[in-house]
Amino acid sequence: MSSVDQNLEVIRRIDRAWNARDWTTFERLHAKDVFVRFSSPKGITGRVALVAEAQSFLSAFPNHQIEFPYLYLFGEGDLVCAVHRSGGTHSGPWKLPDGRLIPTTGKRFEIEMTTIARVLNGEVAEKSVTYDMLALFTQLGVIKLTAGTVKAA
Repeated sequence: MSSVDQNLEVIRRIDRAWNARDWTTFERLHAKDVFVRFSSPKGITGRVALVAEAQSFLSAFPNHQIEFPYLYLFGEGDLVCAVHRSGGTHSGPWKLPDGRLIPTTGKRFEIEMTTIARVLNGEVAEKSVTYDMLALFTQLGVIKLTAGTVKAA
């Protein structure tokens, strides 16, 4: 198996661990000082902070799952890119990284997500996770789009 294939498998294992809520495996597959860019403008540093953020998200979306197979999964050298769909139901208050709280809506969402990761020595050292927050907030009913305008719900 090539190093690229091994790196692709690290990403698959992380996402399977997420779906299973296997935090031991999830944590082990991230470097101790991993840096993650996503919903927090400053990013998150460290696997402990990453697991805490993941668990916080899942307290709001306890049935969230990453869909397999991926829409796209490819890599080169130590870089991997995964594009997948994921979804869940907003069944608890969602505390955003900036401290704001989104009250429970009870609504389901489905979005496409992209993860670009650098895998070193079998661990994710750095990753960027992007998704369409406008689509997510619209599906949850947090904002409403009407005739070219955006309004808070």
